[in-house]
Amino acid sequence: MKKGIMFFILVLLASLLTSCQPSKSEEVFRETKFLFDTEVYIEAYGSGSERAGKKALERMAAIDQVTNFYSKSSEISKLNAAAGKKTVSLSQDTFELLERSLEIADLTKGAFDPAIGPLVQLWQTAKREKTLPSSKEIKSHLPLTNYRKIDLNANHYTAFLPTIGMSIDLGAIAKGFAVEKGMEILKEAGIQSAMVRAGGNIYTIGEKPDKSSWRVGIRNPLQLDETLGYVEPHNQVVDTSGNYEQSFTIDGKKYGHLIDPRTGYPAEKTASSTIIAKSPALADALATATFILGKKEGLKLIKDTPDVEGMIIGNDGSKAISAGLNLHYK
Repeated sequence: MKKGIMFFILVLLASLLTSCQPSKSEEVFRETKFLFDTEVYIEAYGSGSERAGKKALERMAAIDQVTNFYSKSSEISKLNAAAGKKTVSLSQDTFELLERSLEIADLTKGAFDPAIGPLVQLWQTAKREKTLPSSKEIKSHLPLTNYRKIDLNANHYTAFLPTIGMSIDLGAIAKGFAVEKGMEILKEAGIQSAMVRAGGNIYTIGEKPDKSSWRVGIRNPLQLDETLGYVEPHNQVVDTSGNYEQSFTIDGKKYGHLIDPRTGYPAEKTASSTIIAKSPALADALATATFILGKKEGLKLIKDTPDVEGMIIGNDGSKAISAGLNLHYK
């Protein structure tokens, strides 16, 4: 075979092989991990996306380990076990998350309360035993549900729960906080197109690789196979809270898992609440708080919080929508 023809074939083969391999700019990473009692999914594009994506998931898994309310080995469980007894040293992540939780508890005037652990346990028992707690039991738990009693020491990264029986449950903010930390890793790696989903908390970076916008559908809480519309977040998070996936029935009445820390009973005013914001942790907590507050008070909270938009749907299907929410319809 002539050298010229051989050279042409080699160049052609090299070209074909190269065309079959994605370029670094087209590199894509997709992976799902079960964390925070839900599926956590990362989709990231660009050079280094696999390494950054795996590192982000590891970071999120570490946050799950230290904040897990149901794991006896977590830092939160150790803090709860020490209530009324001693101060507990915390990692930077757990301490920062508690600080953020107290700030948002103040912002929501207690509609979001990280000290809700005693009420969560009470209603978990009710769900398991199919027996409602008595009003006396609920009243006895309310004094323990008070975030203002949580004592944090920023100089030593310690926390103290002053009353025996107090307990912290960060389930309404930990996923968002973990998404926030995972996204920081992706951004530091130079990733300009990505999406992270942790349950109802969905954060996007930039646009899709084809330059189209990311789209997040808003489910109809009263007709679960129906989508009300969609939003197009740009470096934002969309977070939805609802009782349609975690509820239980006792004596013919349905009860949701989102408990009003001010009354001690599951919230009943709302079907779902969706928040769009820049901070995943804030959106996570506000979605719960506005669900508990209901349409009127919840919408006021949304309006009063900078860089936040949202939609609250009542049990009758009526909607309260903030002025800046751009809801697209199919």
